Amino acid sequence: MSKDKIPMPTAEEKEKAILNIIESYAPSVWRDMVFTFKALGFKNIFWGVGDCIFLSSIVLFLSLPLIKEIALQYDLVITAIFILSPMLYAMLILLTAWKEIQFKTLELVCTFKISVRIIMALRMICFGGGAVFFCVPLNLIFWYNADNSLPLLWMISLSLSSLFVYGAVSLVCQRLTGLVGLLLAPTIWLILGGVLLFFERASAYLEEIPIIIFFIISFVGLVFYLYELRSFCRRKTVGGSYYVEC
Repeated sequence: MSKDKIPMPTAEEKEKAILNIIESYAPSVWRDMVFTFKALGFKNIFWGVGDCIFLSSIVLFLSLPLIKEIALQYDLVITAIFILSPMLYAMLILLTAWKEIQFKTLELVCTFKISVRIIMALRMICFGGGAVFFCVPLNLIFWYNADNSLPLLWMISLSLSSLFVYGAVSLVCQRLTGLVGLLLAPTIWLILGGVLLFFERASAYLEEIPIIIFFIISFVGLVFYLYELRSFCRRKTVGGSYYVEC
């Protein structure tokens, strides 16, 4: 072989090298989330939406005593738990989305090298975790004031199933773009709450469901939520022409 010539790989060797590179890098949404969280931290992930978190919490906790009194007076504890459990999560999602639209903060986030959808997904996970913690004192309040008429564990199972199913439904609805995708899930949930409110039989049937069924629904809802969250991060609707417009 001449010293002036550099040995070049054959076509077969090139293909093999490319396949090795592809196999060695298996893209993972969850790994990207961990990397993003480590790189940004809570402060930057929730940059610009702290007031939305504060406002959602204040509105919910100020309205909770009034809702509790109405629910106890008219025997609507089950309906109240069903509607209130995902309310914190729903308010956080809607208010942060509204602020990003009104103040165009999403346009600034679009300039980041890190995926916008990964940041949104991290917020959703944190919002969901906060909503889970909220469900515990919510059920304790109703359980204590209702003179322990309903088993506490049953109430918590109902609350968690309501929250996880709502989270999954909201992500499915966000496959639609614009305000329709954001408002569809709350609308569906309010309609279901209205059915429980105006039809006593529906509430009675709900009370007869065993606790194990609610825990199964909670588990399935959580799994489906994580699946939809993974799909949400992989969607390419935010990018391309949207970044150009930003």
